[in-house]
Amino acid sequence: MYKFLFLISFSIQLISCDIENSYKESDGINKIIKTPNKNIKLFPVESGIADAEYKDLELGPFGYENEELKFIMNGATPGTKTPGSENRKSQISGKGLYLHVVLNDTTHILYSHRLIPYQLPDGVYKMVAFVSRSYHESVKSPKSYYAREFQVKSGRTYKSGPLNQAVLAYAVPSGIYTDEETENVMLDFYLHNTTIEPGANKVRVLIDNKTEFFIDKWQAYYINGLGLGEHELEMELQNKNGQRIYGPLKQKFLLQKSK
Repeated sequence: MYKFLFLISFSIQLISCDIENSYKESDGINKIIKTPNKNIKLFPVESGIADAEYKDLELGPFGYENEELKFIMNGATPGTKTPGSENRKSQISGKGLYLHVVLNDTTHILYSHRLIPYQLPDGVYKMVAFVSRSYHESVKSPKSYYAREFQVKSGRTYKSGPLNQAVLAYAVPSGIYTDEETENVMLDFYLHNTTIEPGANKVRVLIDNKTEFFIDKWQAYYINGLGLGEHELEMELQNKNGQRIYGPLKQKFLLQKSK
């Protein structure tokens, strides 16, 4: 009898292990559902404009003084509406082409101008700034972002140097999505000093602490089937062995009907 119970227990443990560690590879996405939620799907975004169209876009250098972050941007005009934004059942920003500035992994500044009014207390900052389209997909051409570690002293840039570590920067989802915007919620991120690919580094995405995806192709994705209400997304950069390189980064966002 004891031997029979032991065999049943051992079999259950094997089945659980197989579910937890198996995944399906498709479109750069490896999916593991920790708690079954078959409604949530992740699929690649079909870009309105290829990144090759932004080959001449260059961001940086930058400086800070007079309570303004000051960027130089060549090859594109911030504030212009991004072609390809039409007929997308997803969130469209009224800012047009904009700068997304991430400071110390937590502060996100979205602004459609090269001069960004923002007060920074004296201190040390880690920054990743990148250009995003009207529909929030970031431009991933080689010079379209700027990564820097800098110090603010007496209200202006005091020291500035390159970020030498591998960095994962959170982009979207964030904020509030209403009505048809809830159908396709964009997931996007930025990479610095690292790459992701099959059999190498990857990005782990956890939605609502239940549904887990592993992404090994750098591009934007749409999340379907979230349902109305508040959600939380967590992402981290991992090596091929599943060890954390950077993160985790967390962000809450809300899906709702318009009043």
